[in-house]
Amino acid sequence: ADRPRPAQRSGEGGEVHFEIGGELAAGIAELARRSRCTPYMVLLSAYQVLLARHTGQDDFCVGTPSAGRGSTDLETMIGFLSTTLALRCDLSGDPAFADLLKRTRKVVLNALSRQDVPFERLVAELDVERDLSRTPLFQTLFAFHTHGETGDPLPGLDAEPFPHGWTRARVDLSMDLTPLPGGHMLGTVLYSTDLFEHRTAERMVARFVRLLESAVAAPETPIGSLPMLPEAELALLREWNETSAELPEVTLVDLDLDV
Repeated sequence: ADRPRPAQRSGEGGEVHFEIGGELAAGIAELARRSRCTPYMVLLSAYQVLLARHTGQDDFCVGTPSAGRGSTDLETMIGFLSTTLALRCDLSGDPAFADLLKRTRKVVLNALSRQDVPFERLVAELDVERDLSRTPLFQTLFAFHTHGETGDPLPGLDAEPFPHGWTRARVDLSMDLTPLPGGHMLGTVLYSTDLFEHRTAERMVARFVRLLESAVAAPETPIGSLPMLPEAELALLREWNETSAELPEVTLVDLDLDV
């Protein structure tokens, strides 16, 4: 983080919007198909790697929303039934991305089989020590929206997003991704301004996209070796480390320096 964590989080936030191009989105779908999982699991795995590489942690939790409509009786019901699942992310042993994807698939399926347990009950049962500076169980969210975000909201109606100019950070960092017509994806990162600068969030987004490209191109690569820095940051590193200079072919004595 850019700043120390305050004693009590304020919830004030900012946001960064980005897109995942059609070619990369197609690569994600193909990797998911070969791995017998979903694009959501591929995206979530890359998000875990992003967090692990920034924090140095290999065991943490990420929250993810679930529609809460596991029964056919609820499919046509109008109302907000969504719940939040706490997913444990185990990246120990520097696994290959393909192996991490297998771990993620197992964790997600197990969590979905228990999605009827309310999040509030989970927090109460675990008796987590409450801390006003952070949210319980997890401090980051990841969501992949496949219903109700694009297309016609209701037959005969047109709709478009309307920015309301107010951003609320539910947790320290969250990422939402939505498939769009044409094959690409729209992404939004919400971050706590208590902790992060806008430019930091932009850099994390660029690194997330680069990680996705790396994982899709070579899923057998260990996650600690996946290229993460975009070309702009690599160019900056090359510039800062360029220390060569033209020097005369003489000794210090020949220079006759005044000391």
